[in-house]
Amino acid sequence: MDTINIKLSNGKFICADESMNNKIIANKVHAQTWETFIMILTENNKCILKSHLNNFWSLNVETDEIEASAKNINSTEVFDIIYLDDKQFHLKASNGKFITIDQQTFQLKATSKIRDES
Repeated sequence: MDTINIKLSNGKFICADESMNNKIIANKVHAQTWETFIMILTENNKCILKSHLNNFWSLNVETDEIEASAKNINSTEVFDIIYLDDKQFHLKASNGKFITIDQQTFQLKATSKIRDES
């Protein structure tokens, strides 16, 4: 279990934005409480992420949005982690798609069939 802050290629930190129903957004300049997560590594290059409110990251299967809303761990709360090096990684959601950033809303969504630089 590691406490982490995640910075995307847009130079912004990811946060679980309480004002947006805990949607995962990449629009913060500094990493503070909302931008701090616990990453739990499991077997077979899988991980679970937990927000500062003790909610788990979850794939909303209706919208493909990533939210920190789950109280329990099911398949939609487990992500594949693909390491690029010791500090960079990509995440793939349970729908089989990579997590990327919506360039207009800065919200994380699992919509990409290929890894991109987000």
